[in-house]
Amino acid sequence: MRRWIPVIAAGAAFLVSLAMLRPEPSRKVLVATADLPAGWRVRPEDVEVKELPDRSVPPDALSDPKEAVGKTLRLGRAKGDVLRASTLGAPVDLRPDERAIGVKVSDPAGLAGTLQPGARVGVVAVVFPEMGRGAFSKVAVEGLRVLYIAPEFSAAVPEPPLPQGVGAPLSALRQRRTEGTVILAVPTAPLPVRYARPDGQEEERLVNVLELLSALNVAQNATLYLYAAPEGAQPFATAGLFLEELLPSGTITRTEEIRDRPR
Repeated sequence: MRRWIPVIAAGAAFLVSLAMLRPEPSRKVLVATADLPAGWRVRPEDVEVKELPDRSVPPDALSDPKEAVGKTLRLGRAKGDVLRASTLGAPVDLRPDERAIGVKVSDPAGLAGTLQPGARVGVVAVVFPEMGRGAFSKVAVEGLRVLYIAPEFSAAVPEPPLPQGVGAPLSALRQRRTEGTVILAVPTAPLPVRYARPDGQEEERLVNVLELLSALNVAQNATLYLYAAPEGAQPFATAGLFLEELLPSGTITRTEEIRDRPR
């Protein structure tokens, strides 16, 4: 039996060596031929098919140029980066009765980067009157369609580990900002702003949403918050809320006042 040990060991070593020499599984994917910025509409010359190791290929990697050409990049890609379905966004597509408008929101106000084009959102306006009572919050309008999200404000798309010696993809180096712009599709026809009276009755006032959002955007004492809404959301009415009606007087401090306090 002892004389067979060297033979078995040699055979095992041969099998290990054979496994190590076996080429790593790979697949053909689409990569960028140049640095492509966010918002770029992909052309045929911007992409090529390249074979990469399986371990460095994300699950939503594209392999056919037809899947990318004509589409718009939601996230910028560096030369050699894999093109992924999650990095492509539909171009701005407005119906004849719609217009596009951008609103600036902070991280919590923009749902922490989780919004995606095509989602439906509502807008809450928080206003700080210059005189008198404190913060007032009111649902302004609902059912607006998200068209586009500034790439630096979008949630990062996780990238798989790349082969040794290959640089990090552009999107992996990007730092997501905590403030950004969201482009909304707004109907040209007036929409109802609903109010709930103390007696339980509802009132409606028709407003042009383009004018409403534009005014709130530039108002120094107003902040906009977005909230997600489902398709076919049931309409609802609110009376608006003065925060100091719920909390004791003197407990409400505006963020600007905290920032401006001497240290």
